[in-house]
Amino acid sequence: EKDIPALQRVLPLDFTFAVAKGRRRYACTAKLFAALDDLRQKSLGLGESEAPVARDDEIVPLQELVRLAEAFEAGGWSGDRDELSVPIADDLWEKITTDRQGCSGNRCTQFATCP
Repeated sequence: EKDIPALQRVLPLDFTFAVAKGRRRYACTAKLFAALDDLRQKSLGLGESEAPVARDDEIVPLQELVRLAEAFEAGGWSGDRDELSVPIADDLWEKITTDRQGCSGNRCTQFATCP
């Protein structure tokens, strides 16, 4: 949005361009919703004999995942990490993205809405 359009204005060449991004720049919606469900269950204490207590280190990731999932479902976010107005921590992003080997392709339940 900045460098290449500036080059187009100053260079005496007429050219077009496209931005190529790797799969890791996009959220895997299957992993996003699975991570969200997992953190929700942990924060409720499901499967534990003690009373439900959300740990401090789970509250922020849960809030972030809820924000991302809601934005995606509402059509306000395409799943592209570069479009996020609030940056997401690398360790959390790793939990909701995938590579070629981890992608189920058309066998995925989220394939129709996959970014």
